[in-house]
Formats: sequence, C-alpha cells, structure tokens
Amino acid sequence: MNTLLLTGFEPFHTHPVNPSAEAALALDGQVLGGLRVVSALLPVEPHAACARLTELLDTGRPAAVLLTGLASGRPQVTLERVAVNVMDFRIPDNAGQQHRDAPVQAGGPDAYLSTLPLRAVLAAWHGAGIPGQLSDTAGTFVCNAVMY
Repeated sequence: MNTLLLTGFEPFHTHPVNPSAEAALALDGQVLGGLRVVSALLPVEPHAACARLTELLDTGRPAAVLLTGLASGRPQVTLERVAVNVMDFRIPDNAGQQHRDAPVQAGGPDAYLSTLPLRAVLAAWHGAGIPGQLSDTAGTFVCNAVMY
C-alpha cells in the first residue's frame, strides 16, 4: 500500500505541546484516501529538520507528503503558497540558534511556490465545514525552511 508521510514538529519555545505533532501522531498508521499514514516528528532546527525530511523521503518513498507546523496566533489552519530562501528567526530554534538574514540554501532560488491545487483543497475543506484560508508566507522560521 502506498504511504502518506505526515510530519509535525516537536515542542518549542513557549509551546510545551505542539498541535502539529499531536495531530501527526494521532493519525499514524491509519488509512486515509487509500494511503497508509506514516507520521514523523521533525526537530525545530532547520538543518536537522531538512536532513530528517530528506532521510524520510529517501527511505520511505511516500506517494504523498503533508508537512504541518504551528503558526501561533493564526485563527485557523492555513495552506502555504510560498516558501522563501531566508531564515530570519524572531526566537531561537531548539538548538539555541537565531538565524538572521541567512539563506535556507546558499545560491538557491529566492522562493518556491506550492504545486498543490490550493484553491481546490480550500474549497474541499470549506465544503466539509473545515475553516481555513490561504497564506502567502510560511514565515521565516523552521516551517519555511522545511517547505523550501
């Protein structure tokens, strides 16, 4: 059976519980849409998180990937449209680093756009009574680095 890789992040900063981790772990092993969910937690440190994601993609060869994270203060779930090639942390990551104006990938493109049919996904959510919206920024913290 094909798999869906579902990631969340470990707790960080003032968030002793990360809902992205809780959701990912709750769905681990379930079959959704004909895919078996394989969940994994990513560290809240950009280089370690990207390395872990690469390892998961290389070894698991999932048919689909859903990366989730916590954007505190947002009133509902958002679909990210853009990841930018910059890390500019307002708080330190879990390794104690506070990257400022640093590239995610030296010499890489300025940004990547999601290739998902975001409007169709959003319409399906709304049709199922799930609130959500599009977001034009994944921020400049670890979620953005992983999406990039």
